[in-house]
Amino acid sequence: MGRPRLAGRRENWIKFARKGSIVVPSKPSEKKPKSKAGRPPTLDDIKRGEICAILAVGGSRTTAARYVGCSTSTIRNTAERDPEFAEQLDQAESRHEVGYLQNIRAASQKEQYWRAAAWALERHYPDRYGPRRAGTISVEQITQLLSQFAEIVVQELPNPDDQQRIIIRLEALSAALQPAPETNRA
Repeated sequence: MGRPRLAGRRENWIKFARKGSIVVPSKPSEKKPKSKAGRPPTLDDIKRGEICAILAVGGSRTTAARYVGCSTSTIRNTAERDPEFAEQLDQAESRHEVGYLQNIRAASQKEQYWRAAAWALERHYPDRYGPRRAGTISVEQITQLLSQFAEIVVQELPNPDDQQRIIIRLEALSAALQPAPETNRA
């Protein structure tokens, strides 16, 4: 027994997707030349629209693949071959995340929902606001410790060449501990 077919399924997804500003062609694309030989594409425009609509409401690619009757690798391979479809997937996957962030932001503006603000800070800035287990130390604390250790080395070692060599190694160690700066902050 296969997956149940829903009456008007195509029309419902197209209406939903258009409401959410997802680009879903209502008829097969005329841009792509039809080849006479070879296997027909697994993901036609209807299935692509259904996949994007499922992703836009927070569904996973696995769920979308099961729904349209393909594998996740088919979605991935189709996106690799078709940059327009890849862009549609990215937009659809981002859409639900942006909606959730907007809801959290709106809730955090109200005093009684302060936990929404705390949650957002924990996720956005885990080094500063995230929970820590007892006995753990931060990268900042380790860097301060290495700096203090370098000062002790300078005071205790008489040879300036030895001092400089050890300080250079400690500075390199400290730099390696620093997390890379994030460029895409949501």
